[in-house]
Amino acid sequence: MQRTIRIALGLVVIMILVASACMFQLREGSVAVVIRLGSPQRVVTDAGLHVRMPVPLETVYRYDNRKRVLETTFTETTDRDKKNIIILNYAVWNINDPLKFLQAVGDFQSAEIRLNGMITDAKNAVMGTYSLASLVSTNEEDLMVEEIEQAILDRVQASADEQFGVNVYEVAILRLALPEENITRVFEQMRAERQQYATRYRSEGQQQASAIRSATDLQAEEIKAEAREESAEIMAEADAEAARIYSAAHSRDPEFYRFLRSLEALEAILGENTTLVLDTDSAPFDLLDEE
Repeated sequence: MQRTIRIALGLVVIMILVASACMFQLREGSVAVVIRLGSPQRVVTDAGLHVRMPVPLETVYRYDNRKRVLETTFTETTDRDKKNIIILNYAVWNINDPLKFLQAVGDFQSAEIRLNGMITDAKNAVMGTYSLASLVSTNEEDLMVEEIEQAILDRVQASADEQFGVNVYEVAILRLALPEENITRVFEQMRAERQQYATRYRSEGQQQASAIRSATDLQAEEIKAEAREESAEIMAEADAEAARIYSAAHSRDPEFYRFLRSLEALEAILGENTTLVLDTDSAPFDLLDEE
């Protein structure tokens, strides 16, 4: 009985070993290339258990096919104006053709070295058609960062897919720097741009202030003219009313009216401590002689 049990256990172990040698597991998000005696047989993309011939007849190369992020090295390039710029990029990529990837590069490290070189070449070609102001500027209309990133991506995407089966989803600028000898010149350029903006804003402010002052002066003159016209109308009405009152008073008692007018004339002529030697027979001084 014990011998039978040992034989059964041995057979189970052998079956397990054979099964493990003839099967392989593929995780979700991974791909595999099956090679039989150096010749590619198939590409496996479905997760789960898969049958294969035992080693060394068939070899399975597995790759994690989730999106990866590559941070390129700092590389110095020149813009359209021959100014040196140091740009650090990052790229998002994964394997598009596992068989081509295996045959062209074989592993992720080699793929990233190739991809880094492609991005550097594309960056140099694209930046040669743009100025530094396209990357750094106080004027938003001058910035073309997205356009530059798309141009680099267009150059890298087709080459990477064709040469080693890689799909590049995005290439973006992660960091921007300048060589030490260019920093002073860039700062001077930035100061000059800001001075231009300041001059323009001052000129526009002076024009607006002049327009406001002109409009205010015109409005003030209009108000004054209206006030003078209204004052003249009021004075005319007052003079007419006074004339009417004088006329009514004169017609009611001409002698008394003459007397009052004579007193008003005396009051206007004679001041305090005034001494006059006049003939009292003529008006209005004849009133001084009346008892």
